[in-house]
Amino acid sequence: GADIWPAYFAGHSLGEYNALSSFAGVIPLETVIELVFHRGSTMHHLIPRDAKGRSNYRMGALRPNQFGVGDDGVREYVESVSKAGTIAGLKALKADSARRVAEYGGKPAFMLVPGIDVPFHSTLLRKGVPEFRDKLDALLPKHIDYRGRLVGRYIPNLVAVPFEMTKEFAAKILEVVPSERIKAALDDPKVWDSYAEDDQKLGRLLLTELLSWQFASPVRWIETQALLFG
Repeated sequence: GADIWPAYFAGHSLGEYNALSSFAGVIPLETVIELVFHRGSTMHHLIPRDAKGRSNYRMGALRPNQFGVGDDGVREYVESVSKAGTIAGLKALKADSARRVAEYGGKPAFMLVPGIDVPFHSTLLRKGVPEFRDKLDALLPKHIDYRGRLVGRYIPNLVAVPFEMTKEFAAKILEVVPSERIKAALDDPKVWDSYAEDDQKLGRLLLTELLSWQFASPVRWIETQALLFG
């Protein structure tokens, strides 16, 4: 594909790391490999497993438009049917969506994704955020060209708006996750000023929070695509 710069860029879930590495060029490939290994290991160990290593979670893909539910109604629908992600919950979701498709006249709406037994992008994984944040802080390059490569171009999964080095952007993070570091910076003007006077310090705060909370939060991909293609 074409490398058009400047342009918006984003990557879905694990792809966010690929985008930061291959398109923005701010994280070396070797670092990305180590980060995604630790990311996967962190998620794997956060979920209870039986003596045979099995969890109570699976992953499914749902097309609610096939039975008349719009984007704004997906979460309410899933919560009304099942405990999302559990084996029993996905069975209930499959059965209910099939019934609704038959009534609505749409195409098959549910598909089980094989080989996955962790509830990716679920708040159930939030307890792993501090450990992974420490790993990010240890492995991310000490110097990143935040203003030249990320500002106004990078669309993080967590907030689905272009990256900025501003209080307003930091507040967007706090709207979706309870980041203590962001809250501390926004609550105290002196703390914020100490970040704002150093691009590397502020950029690192924002980027580590965006990536550390990402695996425990929804990927706002529909909103991201609206920016990319709108």
